[in-house]
Amino acid sequence: MRSFLPIFLSFFLLNGFFSSFERPISLPDLSYSKHPVEILAFLNLGLRRLAADVEMIRLLIYYGSSEAMADELNPPKDAPLYPGMFFRAEEILNLDPSFNYARLYAAGALAFSLGRPVEALQLMKEGLVLEPENEQFKAYIAAIAFSAKGDPQKAVDALSPYLERKDTPSMLINISAFIYYRLKEMDKAASLYRRLLDLRNPEYHSIAKKMLRRIALDKTFSPRRKRFKR
Repeated sequence: MRSFLPIFLSFFLLNGFFSSFERPISLPDLSYSKHPVEILAFLNLGLRRLAADVEMIRLLIYYGSSEAMADELNPPKDAPLYPGMFFRAEEILNLDPSFNYARLYAAGALAFSLGRPVEALQLMKEGLVLEPENEQFKAYIAAIAFSAKGDPQKAVDALSPYLERKDTPSMLINISAFIYYRLKEMDKAASLYRRLLDLRNPEYHSIAKKMLRRIALDKTFSPRRKRFKR
């Protein structure tokens, strides 16, 4: 994943600089962007990739926020969680269509965490149009389709060959590990949790450590022997 330190600095500097300016009427509609002025400034400077990085940071912050505060203080009862997830991802990919990490991250969240496989498939199929020979995209499409049909085994098996890649989001590795754990495939689950410990993403370190301890206990006490059976 791309380094975000210079992006953060640029983001906060621009946020302060442009805070006193109002949005001109003639600007295009970027209503689903929280701070479109900065993005337009990047575009005017020809910095589309930097603009996409900033929007990716916002998406990560958005998805890391509490469910109740995801979009509104009082969302409707039937509203999906994180309703802006798909549109934010589309904005990022409109800025930089080659930003595959953003595509995989958003599609994984939509398909495996938020239960919205149709939106996830749309993101991945758009990627496949740009890169028709991308086997990773094809595998993700298959995994999303199997997951939507209620076949977690085939879903995680489709993802399995790509979980060691550097551009695979930690979130998807964690989801795959948990699926393997639920399927009682402890060795595969443990392998993925150990991989999470090796990645520079402390958000998942505590989860991985907890699950590795649980797996160790499961292996110790299962299957239980009926010692007193006569």
